[in-house]
Amino acid sequence: METKTLAKANRVQDTTVRPGNPWVYRLALALAGATLLTILIGGSVTTMGAGDSDPSWSLRFWDWFRSWSQMPGGQIYEISHRQIGTIVGLIALAFIIVLWRSERRRWVKYLGLSVLGAVILQGLLGGLRVLTVSDPNVQQRVLGISGLADALSARLASAIVHAGLAQIVFAMTVVIAVVTSSRWSQIIQMPALPGVRKIRRLGVIAASGTLIEMILGAFVRHGSKVVTEHIVGALLVSSLCVLLALRAMAVAAEVPLLRRPAHTLGMIVQLQLFLGVASLMIDSLSTIAPTLHVVGGAGTLAATLILTARAYGIRVPDQAPAIAEAEPA
Repeated sequence: METKTLAKANRVQDTTVRPGNPWVYRLALALAGATLLTILIGGSVTTMGAGDSDPSWSLRFWDWFRSWSQMPGGQIYEISHRQIGTIVGLIALAFIIVLWRSERRRWVKYLGLSVLGAVILQGLLGGLRVLTVSDPNVQQRVLGISGLADALSARLASAIVHAGLAQIVFAMTVVIAVVTSSRWSQIIQMPALPGVRKIRRLGVIAASGTLIEMILGAFVRHGSKVVTEHIVGALLVSSLCVLLALRAMAVAAEVPLLRRPAHTLGMIVQLQLFLGVASLMIDSLSTIAPTLHVVGGAGTLAATLILTARAYGIRVPDQAPAIAEAEPA
């Protein structure tokens, strides 16, 4: 019995440390980059007030790929956002096919499937927002189902959900990129690290707080009067992120795979605070600073998740040697 158990453990261990298909990591990285670009362009749409500047919506997405010279005014931002979103969808499809065929960890496969589902939902929400404004029939149905008072309320609600979901998609792709990278096998084979539990706990709290803070920011950017709450939340979340970075640098000063994202997180938080102040107080930066602030929020979330995910890969002193979370499919 013991021999069978040991053989099973060794088999699972081998599948954990053996390098996987490098294209899974490459596509995850491409998907994360394209999602970040979508967030940047989407932030520009909101900043420039270009939302719904093109009231048409077609399932024939190739209709959107037309010359920018044919787009008047804010349509350049609006249509560019749809174009990049389409590219994200195509990358997500390629990614899930490669992931599902080559990845052995079930939780990673299902996380990838969740990414694809969220990307599809993003596209549907974007189209629904446009049609709620431009199509009276769709508007009536949406208001009837949601119970919202008018099209403006429906537009605001869908915009906030759309913005929040984009950050969630980005967060999930960052986690997948971390656990499918070649560095992951180095992390799970590292010696046990005292104090890593505190990094894990702080990381989960900081990442959750960052995500909530970004959703509050979406409310502010779409006209909701929660500016004070957003500022207070920003100070709290920034403090958590700095504490996480300091804790990681103190515990893992000799571990570059934790020290580097900790340094990066500290720098991004400082930049975020500056951009937040600039968005509110410096008129000359009122156009570009809010958009960069949105991207900086995504960067903060990414650095926090990278640090936290890697901390979960390292053993604590009383933990058995790392093995796969589940048997191969």
